[in-house]
Amino acid sequence: MTVPLHRRDTAPPPQIRQQKFWQLLGRLSSPRRLKDLRKLDDAVRGKVVVVTGASYGLGEAIAKQCGDAGAIVVICARSADKLAEVAESIRSRGGRVHSHVVDIADEAGVREFARDVLREHGHVDVLVHNAGKSMNRGIHLSYRRPKDLNAIAGVNYLGPIRLTLALLPYMRERGSGHIINISTAGSLMWPFPRWGFYLSTKKAFEWWLRSVATEVRSDGVDCTQYYLGHVYTRMSAPDRMLRGVPGLTAYDAALGVSRSIVHRPRAAAWRPFYLVHPLVELFRFPMERICEPYSKIKETRESLLGAVPETTLVLEEEPMRDDRVS
Repeated sequence: MTVPLHRRDTAPPPQIRQQKFWQLLGRLSSPRRLKDLRKLDDAVRGKVVVVTGASYGLGEAIAKQCGDAGAIVVICARSADKLAEVAESIRSRGGRVHSHVVDIADEAGVREFARDVLREHGHVDVLVHNAGKSMNRGIHLSYRRPKDLNAIAGVNYLGPIRLTLALLPYMRERGSGHIINISTAGSLMWPFPRWGFYLSTKKAFEWWLRSVATEVRSDGVDCTQYYLGHVYTRMSAPDRMLRGVPGLTAYDAALGVSRSIVHRPRAAAWRPFYLVHPLVELFRFPMERICEPYSKIKETRESLLGAVPETTLVLEEEPMRDDRVS
């Protein structure tokens, strides 16, 4: 049976789209993709697949591919209207989907979401931790913004842990389950200026899940670390430097995740990254020096929104605020 494919909703910028070489390079520098979607059909048909952050970009594409393959797709995100659009798109193609408006950073919301999923389906076969929050902002702009730390830690670290803890016991009891963490290839490389909040929280959850994997693999639960390369989505769009970097559409990137769903590897990355990773510590200090000039590049408009002036210090009388616009 031929599995219908959703159109490629997220396109790269025009300057990249017009250069076939850059598209090819983006594919070559990303984890291997699934070439035959009939294999995904065999892997997920009739199974419960939970995808977080499914209202846009990669999460949307993963949900649609799984829906086309016959999975019972459970999607969640904060954007109610867009989530409804994604659900309707899956249903229009004959797929089965259940949508939930959830803020992964909200502890009570995550707990209620897990309860709803278990009440409706009894278990989860595949859990894809896709929800994420990116931040490319100079540290001086975060001195008086505790929201930066709280928000990104909630979405990238604490939220995924809470959801995993809620669903994992049922996977172990059934002796079957698969947890996929959409990490970043950046965690295999050296620290970059302005990316401290993002890289540290992504790395923290990665290490937590890798540790958990050693405990649950013997119970039939597999854990995959998926090291995502550059993808053209609204999350990466504000960064001017990333606009000119070879990457994938959300659809093509989702094919890589689908391959991980089928083959259940412990890790998936562009293979040269496995060679680069040991060199990161070996050449740690010179690489950090090389990266330092990046911090001098002009801030993006998005990173400046709601920023507190650098001269506003903690010792001044004005209390720290947590309600500024991101």
